Amino acid sequence: MPDSGLQHEGTLQISSVKKPDRQNKQPRFYLPQLDALRFFAFFAVFLLHILPAIVVENHARQWQPLALVGGAIERSGENGVQLFFLLSAYLITELLTKEKRETGNIHLKMFYVRRILRIWPLYYFVVLIGLLIQPLNPNFHLTQSSILSFLFFVANWHVMFHGFLWSPIYPLWTVSTEEQFYLLWPFAMRMFSRRTLLLLSSFVILLLPLISYNGRSYFWRTGTTESIVILLYFPMGGLLSMALKKHSSPLPSWQALGIFLLGMACWLVGGICARVSGTLIAPSPSEALIGKSIVCVGTVLIFLGFLRCNPLIIPKWLAYLGKISYGLYVYHVLVHDGIMAVANKVGLGVRTGPNHSIINLLISCGIVLPVTLLGTVLVASLSYRYLEKPFLLMKDRFALIHSRDV
Repeated sequence: MPDSGLQHEGTLQISSVKKPDRQNKQPRFYLPQLDALRFFAFFAVFLLHILPAIVVENHARQWQPLALVGGAIERSGENGVQLFFLLSAYLITELLTKEKRETGNIHLKMFYVRRILRIWPLYYFVVLIGLLIQPLNPNFHLTQSSILSFLFFVANWHVMFHGFLWSPIYPLWTVSTEEQFYLLWPFAMRMFSRRTLLLLSSFVILLLPLISYNGRSYFWRTGTTESIVILLYFPMGGLLSMALKKHSSPLPSWQALGIFLLGMACWLVGGICARVSGTLIAPSPSEALIGKSIVCVGTVLIFLGFLRCNPLIIPKWLAYLGKISYGLYVYHVLVHDGIMAVANKVGLGVRTGPNHSIINLLISCGIVLPVTLLGTVLVASLSYRYLEKPFLLMKDRFALIHSRDV
């Protein structure tokens, strides 16, 4: 956008902001490989929610090790959320660092306007859907406290104290977590030096697991533990942004793939160590700490595998799916519940719980999963074009450091 387009936006007084020199037509800060990573993170969560759960105790003898591995793969989808958090923190830190370097400051009002225009329209639209569909199914009922938690972006803390309440809009709890990060991190970047931020981030990354995976800790409860320890991926993303060498050449494809596969192996091994792979036996604090530490290493490796790959190998359709990943994430459970309702009416009898047959698994993977994915892509595409895009065009007018094209 030309400079004059930044000088008359509503009540924001930004005419005195030192703006980057646009005459040189600096390219937008855009890494298509990270859009591919967005879709990968979504797809991991998608598999967790769509595939039938695997409980190891339901399988005996030679089938139990296979069930353990299968359960670990299925439950690895949980790690997609922390990958989203790490990626979000990395990109926000990159953009704010560039803004501070090129304009001399971090402009908080403009930052929050950009975040509101990006997050709130789709978020509150899906909250409205959740309120309207309550009469359709008793399981869709939202308590008054859960509604308030969604409205005021504190749903993650509601989960911590009350557990997960099933609703097609329950994935929105992670958006609450991100909004709280957006509220705090720009202030920290504005107040503290890079060295101080590195030290603080490292301290938080070490402290949160030790607090959470402690048998005597108040936080040592299923659900609560995960809601607390997952916060470490925000300082982890910021630390990576500050510590990684900039303008590095892409790795050869086989090296980037090797790093990615090593990260996936860490997800699998860490999930088994932490016994989050469908077993009914709760892990001990030490098992959880070791397993989740391995998962954390795997998450960083997967991120680095995408970050250092050659952006030219990313197909446009994959980058597009990453662009609409916010919609994919918030709509996929809604779409899945609608498809499941239709499937049950036509007599497919698909089960999503732990007790399922091979035929049920085949129906879930061969019919329900691809239909749900295609339906979610369609809904998210329409949402991006007709709901999100107008607000994104407005958001771009408040950007000092421009990212990808709308």
